[in-house]
Amino acid sequence: MQPSFMRDGVSQVQEMIDAGLSVNVYGGQVDLIVDTLCIQGWMAKLTWGDLSGFQAATRTAFMSDDQTQSPANWAGFVQRYKNLAFWQINKAGHMVPLDQPAAAETMMVKIITGDRAPPRAVNPDNGADTADFARKAGTKGTIHVRSPLTGVKLPK
Repeated sequence: MQPSFMRDGVSQVQEMIDAGLSVNVYGGQVDLIVDTLCIQGWMAKLTWGDLSGFQAATRTAFMSDDQTQSPANWAGFVQRYKNLAFWQINKAGHMVPLDQPAAAETMMVKIITGDRAPPRAVNPDNGADTADFARKAGTKGTIHVRSPLTGVKLPK
């Protein structure tokens, strides 16, 4: 992976968007390596004709199926427009699937199935943002381990 390390990927992402591919970018809210502001910064450098529509799109809070509707339990936020989406996973660092497996699973299921409506979607109250979420949720982290998917047949 050495040739791809520390390379600017904006042009590659731009090519995928322009080709009409569905592009989903995700990051952990408390990632110290690639933080949310960094992701939003490089996304703002895209020369996509619909970038202003994406930037104006509403960020919607989403929850995993095993969570209640309390803001402290929101799995994260998704902002999407046409074929571009940005998923911010709350209470997760650089290893989102390890830190928040239920949220990561919900995100992946929605991406794979093309389901554009997050489960039990709610809109952040009073323009809640990451800092507001952190105040409500506190800093206590939990790792949830879920049993394997049932009914899924894997190839032999």
